This record gives sequence, C-alpha cells and structure tokens, in this order.
Amino acid sequence: MAEKKNARKIKEASIIIRPIRRLGGLDNIHVLLIILVAVLIALLLVVTYSEVLPKPNPTLTNCTYGTSNGTCIMPLHNYTTVKLAAERFLASYRTINNSLSLLPFISEVNSMALSYSSSNASWYATVPFVNPADNSTLYFTMLINDMNLSNVVPFLQTFKPAGPSEDHVVSRGVISLAGKVQCRNSSPLQAYWFMDPYSPGSVPSLSIASAEKEKFGGKLGIGIDVLFTQSSQVISSTYGLNNTLALGEYIMCASQQSQFGSFVRKLGSVYSDSYLSPEILSGISNASSLNYSAMQSCIGSAPTLINRQAVLAKYYNITSTPSVVTDCKYLSLPQTESYAICYSNSTLC
Repeated sequence: MAEKKNARKIKEASIIIRPIRRLGGLDNIHVLLIILVAVLIALLLVVTYSEVLPKPNPTLTNCTYGTSNGTCIMPLHNYTTVKLAAERFLASYRTINNSLSLLPFISEVNSMALSYSSSNASWYATVPFVNPADNSTLYFTMLINDMNLSNVVPFLQTFKPAGPSEDHVVSRGVISLAGKVQCRNSSPLQAYWFMDPYSPGSVPSLSIASAEKEKFGGKLGIGIDVLFTQSSQVISSTYGLNNTLALGEYIMCASQQSQFGSFVRKLGSVYSDSYLSPEILSGISNASSLNYSAMQSCIGSAPTLINRQAVLAKYYNITSTPSVVTDCKYLSLPQTESYAICYSNSTLC
C-alpha cells in the first residue's frame, strides 16, 4: 500500500514557479531584442521622412539680394557698379542752368542706399542731400535700370539731364573729373580758383580762398584764374574791355602776395556787384600794403596770363564760376573746397 502511494507521488507533474521581476518576467535577451526592433523602426521613420522634406540648400543662406523660387536673385550689376552709375548721374546736374546744378555738391553719396527689385529688374538709389536754405536733410531718389545703367529716372522732379556724365561725385561737394589725373607735384597741393570777377559770388568767394591760404600755409597753393564770361561782357559793353579786365588783373596779382588777405577784406568792403574802376582798385591795392612794383609788373603781363587761364578752364570744362579744381582732378565750389582738399590729401585734415 505504501509503494502505490510513492509511485503516484512520483508520476504527478511538477510546476516550476519563477519569481516576477521588474520587467514582467522577460529575460535580458528578450528585452534587448525589443529595444533593437524599436531602434530599427525609428531609423526607418527618419529615413522615410527625410526623403519627403526638401533638403536645405546651403547656398541660399547668403543671398545678398534675396531669393526667388528657391534660388538666389542675381542682378547683372553689383553694388559698386550701380553706385558709380548713380554718382555719374548726379554729376550731370552740374551743367543744368538752374538751382539743381548745386545737387552734385550737396549730395552725401557716401550715405547712399541701394536696393534691388527683381520684379522690374531695377535698382532704387536714395541719396541724402543738405538743403542749403536751412541745412535740413532731404533725399534724392532715382530708379536705375539693371539692363542699362545709363537709363535713370529721378523721382523728385520730372526734369532731368540728357544723360549721365563721365564725371562722378566722389564725396560731398567733390566731383572727380573724367580723364584727368592728379597733379605730378603733391606739395604744395594745387588749387585752381576759376572766377569771372563780375559773376555773382566770385568776389565774396575770395574770402574763402584767403582763409584756406592762411589755414594751410605753404601746404596749399591757390592760383586765381580769371575768366572773361558773359558777366564781364555785360560790363565791358559800357566801360570797355581794358577797364573791365582791371578787376580780375588786380585780384590775380594780389593773390601772389602775402598781403592777399588784407586786399580781399578791403575789396569786399567796397564791392557791390557793380563796376570798379582801375583808380579805385589801385587805391585798394595801396591801402593793403601790397608791393607796388610787383603789382605793376604782374598787371603788365596779366592779359597774356588770362588768355592761358581761359585755355586751362576749357581743359577742365568749367561751365560756371566761381569753381575750383583741386589737385588737377577734383572739382568743387568755393564753399565745398575744404572737402576737396581733404579728399585729395587726407593728411592735411
């Protein structure tokens, strides 16, 4: 009876119970397999999604003029070339016979703003300028065709020059003359002061010339170049050619002496935009303590010198007076001559 009980006990099935662990009873191998499958699925999703999204184009991050249809906008001309075209257009205004002739000399070209419009393939140029009447800042805007930079449309007014000049504005108050080079001798810095003494503003401009001579001393050489233009022609029709030329001769010869400043001050006190006789001019010369013999010698050769100066004015295409050419290349007004001096030789400023 005991043997049967033992046999039954041996034949009964054994149930092995394992303790439940943190991972729900999964061993390490199964856990690693599950992680591997999850990683593979994630990689598959990344690859699939990256094929759908457009790939970034690194070249579009530095598009100076913007983008269009996924590509950089590329004008035919760059900023430097367009700026030069705008400066040439500004320079062309100096030959206009109205107040706009001042525009090249009051424009701040170094503060010019340029923007490109792909919709009409044109550049917008905005140039600030100083209003001489009240020193307020205004803006001159022009539209420059990128296909043809000589095709310029100004915005401020309908009247415009026939076309751009070969000259160009390089700084406030300074025009660089095309085809001209700087003087061979850099010291002293040479300035040609072109003037018809009877043209408006010429005699008053001499106070600027005198101040510049005193300021820079031997570093600046100013030569007064007398022109016989329409203003003097009107005077000569009444008082004769020789009497009319006397004012220019005395100014030119006085400028060669150290007492030029005194002569300018005394001349300015009596001049009133009208004729001055040789007798009055002689009295001003004596009162200014000018060297009498040197004055007489200079005045004797003045007609020949004035003829040479007319040729020089034609070479520089001087169309109005007073005008100043500094360092044989840079044109300015007397009021902006200081800018021309600094532009020509920054060490003097």
